[in-house]
This record gives sequence, structure tokens and C-alpha cells, in this order.
Amino acid sequence: SRDVIGSLTNTPFDSWRGPHSTHHIHLAKVDKNQEQHGEVPTWKVEEYAKASPLVRWIYRLYRQPIILFGVLPQYVFSLSYRWVPDGLLCNMLIVLRCVILYWLDPTLLWVEFFATALSNSAGFYLFYGQHTFNPFMEQTHANYSIVKAGIYSSSYFVMHPVLHWFSAHIGYHHIHHVTVRVPSYDLVKA
Repeated sequence: SRDVIGSLTNTPFDSWRGPHSTHHIHLAKVDKNQEQHGEVPTWKVEEYAKASPLVRWIYRLYRQPIILFGVLPQYVFSLSYRWVPDGLLCNMLIVLRCVILYWLDPTLLWVEFFATALSNSAGFYLFYGQHTFNPFMEQTHANYSIVKAGIYSSSYFVMHPVLHWFSAHIGYHHIHHVTVRVPSYDLVKA
């Protein structure tokens, strides 16, 4: 069943499980920011000042909206998450879906392409926006508290109820971070 769900969301379960767990373990740990897989590094002014001109240019380039919310999400969700050991069945189901769409009407592949690109960008924006805001609580590895990280370093997105349902209530991201064992359909009650 996880492969069927993964094929519908274009994300094999195993490609998301590891980075997502790492993200939960290190949320708001400023001394571990560069080591986190799947995170968008955010530098302090001092870090930016110490970087070479080329590295600063690269930092500014990938933080441009067209790169950050246009190009990067397509790479993350459509390319990098494809190549995981247990993603074969999920990827085969995605290919099967595309073959069926082509068989029905080749134009539907363009619809699939643009819908996938739009959902990749929207999902990336949600993930990015839920942890990029002022004020952001910073913690070091030594004084880390998962409850403080969840409440003060995650956001609550006010969304239409239909969008909450389609996003598995991820607008309640602060609750998701404090208690990851609560299923998405119970986040509102928690």
C-alpha cells in the first residue's frame, strides 16, 4: 500500500523516511544545519561574511525564488527521490500511470507533467515555509529540546479545510513535530 500511495504522490516511501526522520531529530539545531540531508541551509550574517565570493554567489543563486521553488523542487521530488533501493515498485506504478494516460490521450501526459511540477513546487514551499520565519528559535546540540523545537521552530498554516485535508493537515506542523506518532488525521484533535 505504501508503494501505491507513493506512486500517487510521486514520492517513494523509503526516499522520504530517512530524510524526514533526520529532519525531526535535528530541527532548529544550528550547529548541525549543514549536515542535514534535505534541509535548505540558512546562514547567519557572520557565516555569509566568512564565505568566499563564489560561495556567497551560489548561496544567493539557489535562494532565488525561481530556483528555490521552481527548479529545486523538480530535482528533489522528480529526480533525487527516484533512486532508492525500495522505490522500484513505486516507480513502476508511476510509469504505468503515464502509459495509461498516454494510451487514453497523449495530451494527458502534459497535464500530468504540469500537475506534478506544480505540486512539487507547492509541497516544497509548504516544507520551506513551515521552518523559515521570524523569530526562529535556535538551539545547539547540547541544549536541545524536541518540544521547544516543535513549538517554536515550526509554524501553523491557516488554510482552507479542503487544503488541510489534501495536505494531510500539515498546516498543524508544530504539533507534527512535537509528537510525530500522531497520525495526520488526528493532528487537529491533538
